Amino acid sequence: MQNNFSPSVKGVFKIMANAIINGQNNVNEQNAANAATATPAPVAEQKEQQTVQTSRRRAPSAPIWSALTVARRMFNNLPSVLQNTETKRMCLKEAAERTYGDPKRASYDIKNEARKLTNLMDFGEYCRKNGLKGENVAEHVVFEGKTVMRRVMEYGVESVLGTKIQMFAEPLTDGKEKSAESEANAE
Repeated sequence: MQNNFSPSVKGVFKIMANAIINGQNNVNEQNAANAATATPAPVAEQKEQQTVQTSRRRAPSAPIWSALTVARRMFNNLPSVLQNTETKRMCLKEAAERTYGDPKRASYDIKNEARKLTNLMDFGEYCRKNGLKGENVAEHVVFEGKTVMRRVMEYGVESVLGTKIQMFAEPLTDGKEKSAESEANAE
């Protein structure tokens, strides 16, 4: 096997490798000498180092977004002939049953997220201009995911979805549904 590196690049790599190896040996010798004379770090410092390392994890996603991701994948894997609002509802119901103990809670959470969109003046105006109910369009936008929802909030529904919103005329969730949790809170 022939290397494509020029001799000067090979030489630089050899020098770097040797420096790293020699540097590590010196560091290891210094660490061994320091370990023999140093006292162990207090427990508080050890815990602080651990939290710094674990703080880089991503925050867990809300259950609604997990359910919507599963539902969206199911829906997108269907043949386009079968992709309509009714199959979208079925995919959502299936995913909600997997994620939530109370599938009606998914409907409640979707409506809460959709409310963020319907509160935007431009969103409502664009939907009315196109003869659509803003609540229905907002539910479908939420189904499309966090990123699409954020883009709609930032750039407007027209520039993000355009004429695609014509497919969002029917409601995604049934407005009469209440979760057992919300009913218990009402009492």
